[in-house]
This record gives sequence, C-alpha cells and structure tokens, in this order.
Amino acid sequence: SYNLADGMERSGWTDPNYLSCIIGMAIISSIILLSTQHKARLIERIFWISTAVLSFATQLLLASRGGILAVGTALIFLLLRSKTKARYKIFVLLACVIIIAVLYSMGYFSLIEYRIANDGDGGSGRTDIWADKLSYYANSSNIFQVLFGLGPVSALNIGDKYAAFHNDFVAILCGYGV
Repeated sequence: SYNLADGMERSGWTDPNYLSCIIGMAIISSIILLSTQHKARLIERIFWISTAVLSFATQLLLASRGGILAVGTALIFLLLRSKTKARYKIFVLLACVIIIAVLYSMGYFSLIEYRIANDGDGGSGRTDIWADKLSYYANSSNIFQVLFGLGPVSALNIGDKYAAFHNDFVAILCGYGV
C-alpha cells in the first residue's frame, strides 16, 4: 500500500526490484505464448492475457523502475525479433497500448510517476549506498576479507542506515570477495 499525500512510498516489500523482475517473467512468458501459439484455445489466450495484465498492474504498484524497464525492453525486442506474422505483432502491440491506457486511466501509474518526478541525483541514494559499501570494503585492512568477503550477513551491515545493496555486483564483492 502507499499514500502519495503523506510522502510514504511502498510498504510491505522492502526491495521490490527482485519481485518486479520475477513478475516480469510472467508478463514476457504470456506475451511469447500469445504471439507464437496461434492455434491455442480461447481459454488459454484469456489466461495468458489475464496473467500479463494482472502482472503488469502488480509491477506498476511495486513501482520498480528497473523491472518495468526490463519488461518494456524485452517486449520491444520480442516484437522486433520474433518470426511471427506482422498481424500478430500488431495485435500484441495494440493490446499492450490499450492495456497501458486503461491502467493509466485507473491511476496505476501514479506511484511510478511520483518516484520518477521526485528522484534526485544519485538513483534514490543508491550511489551513496554503493560508495559506503565499496569504501568500507576497499579500506578493509584484513586481506582475507578482501579476498573472501565479509560474509553475506556482515556485508549488509556496512554503512550507517542502509541495508540493501541495490546492486548485485557490489553485494557479491562485499559479501564474498574477489
């Protein structure tokens, strides 16, 4: 849940990027099936469309810009590179546009718009998080910590107020070392 008036963003999920990407897989899978299984039964098509629409609505409520960007990029790539007939590509594209328009009119884009409009430099503080964690790791005087990392739990405690890394490469380096 969220309340834009109070300045509160998401609650109930601390790092929605991963969940958003998992949900994005359902969207991509459904679109692939819709665009390639031309002789599928109507009930299957309805299921795939419902999966894609509900998953996309959930992704918008999570307001993970990375997940939405990943799905959008994958969909564009699929539409451009698939070997399906042009009429099926056009149908999928029009369906996506209609679904986006309906979800927009229902207010599903409000949190993602809010996050984009109110995001200052530094990716919501991510660059500060990375700098804190990498600085601590780089300044470690223990060669074993540099080579083998701090351990996944100890690495989360680097820095004053940040727990999540927001970058898997930094997380692996700090947690498991070189």
